[in-house]
Parts: sequence; structure tokens; C-alpha cells
Amino acid sequence: MKNFISLILVTSFLLCAQISHSKGVYSGDDGMHWEEYDSTGSTEIIYQVDSVSQVCFAIYVYNPGSGMTEISCEKLAKREEWKKIINWLPNK
Repeated sequence: MKNFISLILVTSFLLCAQISHSKGVYSGDDGMHWEEYDSTGSTEIIYQVDSVSQVCFAIYVYNPGSGMTEISCEKLAKREEWKKIINWLPNK
């Protein structure tokens, strides 16, 4: 019984740790697109794509502060919601 309870707790933790909530991709009139993920409940990860300059960023927002870095548009385009926005990559 003790092992069963441990298994339930570990499984619950792993499932909750992998859940990220997204509200969808937002698009501006200026070619900027972004999507916000509430990844752990206290931090947010925001993907931002500039389709005019053709660059992609990941923004990590936490309390107190944030960080931003350029990321691979090719890898971000593997996410279904970004495929039609990141359309400047060569087809493979």
C-alpha cells in the first residue's frame, strides 16, 4: 500500500510539472506575435516572434525580474501553433 501511494504521488507530481497553460498566439498589426505559458504557476515563459525581422525570442518572467534570449525559429516552428507564423524557413 505504501508503494502504491508513493507511485500515485510521484505520478501526480510529474504530470503537474509538465503541464503548461497557454492562452494562444496573439498577433499584432506590426508583425509581432507572442504566446504566454504559465509553466509552473509562479513563472511565465513567453515566446515572441518578429515575422518582419525573422527572429524568435524566449522571455522568462519571474518575480522579481525577467530574462530574454534569442532562440531558434526552426525549433520553435516544431510547435503546432507556430508553424503557419514562422513561414520563412526552407522546407525540409
